[in-house]
Amino acid sequence: MPAYERVANDCTDPVVVDEGLISSLLEERHHFRTQRKWEEADSIFRDLVAAGVLIDDKKKTWNLGPRRLPEDPKEVSGHVMCEMCRKRFRSRNQLFKHLRQPGPCALDCFDPLNADEDKMAKKVKVNATKVAKPPGLGKRYPLKRLGPARHADAEACLWLGDLPTAWAQRRRIGQMLYRFSPAGVQQAWVKRVVKRQYKNAQGKSLGYAIVCYRDAEEADLARKVLDGLHISAEDALGAQCASVESFILRARQAEHGDSAAAVPKDPSPIEQLRPLPLSELQRRVGAIVEDQTVLEAAAGLLASHPRKARCTKGIKLPNDLSVRLLKELQSLRWPAKNQRPCLTSERYLVLHSNVKDCYGPLRNLCAELMRWADPNFYYSGVAVTKNFISSPHVDEQDKSFQFAVSLGDFCGGELCIEEDPLSIAVIDTRDRIACIDGRYVHWVRTYTGVRYSLIFYDTSDRLAAHRVLGCVSILHLFAFNVPNMASPPRKSFKQD
Repeated sequence: MPAYERVANDCTDPVVVDEGLISSLLEERHHFRTQRKWEEADSIFRDLVAAGVLIDDKKKTWNLGPRRLPEDPKEVSGHVMCEMCRKRFRSRNQLFKHLRQPGPCALDCFDPLNADEDKMAKKVKVNATKVAKPPGLGKRYPLKRLGPARHADAEACLWLGDLPTAWAQRRRIGQMLYRFSPAGVQQAWVKRVVKRQYKNAQGKSLGYAIVCYRDAEEADLARKVLDGLHISAEDALGAQCASVESFILRARQAEHGDSAAAVPKDPSPIEQLRPLPLSELQRRVGAIVEDQTVLEAAAGLLASHPRKARCTKGIKLPNDLSVRLLKELQSLRWPAKNQRPCLTSERYLVLHSNVKDCYGPLRNLCAELMRWADPNFYYSGVAVTKNFISSPHVDEQDKSFQFAVSLGDFCGGELCIEEDPLSIAVIDTRDRIACIDGRYVHWVRTYTGVRYSLIFYDTSDRLAAHRVLGCVSILHLFAFNVPNMASPPRKSFKQD
């Protein structure tokens, strides 16, 4: 029986290769891996990836990737490339982040404790030409989180102990988990690492780590595999780190979780104004004020002259569709780590439109929802949240408008967005859908209960829609008062 099984291709125009030769190379690579000849195995892996072969070492499968078009030197100038998988990145930082992530391209060569291993970094050849960043909207105050994102239950967390000092690093622990985690368990989130916490019988300092999984079932399955496991650096990190000491890993359920629910509350005037650029704050104050006090001055004016609230409602969702969406969200296996940590939310998941993952049923329901609401609206992703808390912010990367939906058993939780310095729109989106422009300051009002939300957004340039000139003038898109500029008017929608 072959070591790797051939599966169907995911693309319609795959590369043309000799599949017999590919199978023999995979068998040879498997033999090198069993013999712990990692350099020879990695050399074959790089050749296969360069030829367009997609390999899944966990599932022991392979297929063919799409045919590559000839590269235009003008289009790739200023980009850097990973020599392991030939993937291109827009900056060195993105490349180094890619190399630090657990996976076949991970290089354990950025450790300041091992000067000899640092020489490995010189083997990564990169193009030093920098890519120009898009122009921003001006200097801003740093956003502050209004409350902790506390969602890790103790049952879904593991305590990994007896870690030698050389192993007490997030990157190495992540690589170890990638290598030894059981099949079907997603990569854990390394939440906390302590290098020196206690000493063993020989007086040697040892550390521990707290890792989080999606739920208690995954954590228990990982604990049974990891507890008492002999960890060899050569197995987990590669031959270049064979000098790092081995150890016996201890794994048990964490004693304390971090799942206390933060109390939703309305943001203060200063938090509502914090996302605005300093130039706009100066304009509202009406005078040139030092950067350190302009935010406080603008917040004082807002507190003394409260803004008018224009209340409106979104369009009611079909009852059958809202029930199915809520049921799917309530049974969803959320990722261990929130995918947008700068915002305060108990759970935060981003569904990209061009990615295949384990969230297929939710993707299908989201697509059905948008086919009903506006089939001409293109969305590059969907932000899925549970108990999103206040967090006034601006979605600067958006290229068009957003569609917002909220579901669940809750009271309150209206979506607020600034229309101008003197007024805000307060939109009821519970079991409803509304169209807003997220490139202006918006937040969620206080609520009680469990609140889920879906935000359909577009960060591509496929159907870009420009904002009205000026920082404080916004299109009145709420509740479909004005249709999406990128799509034709829809006469069937009427405001409730």
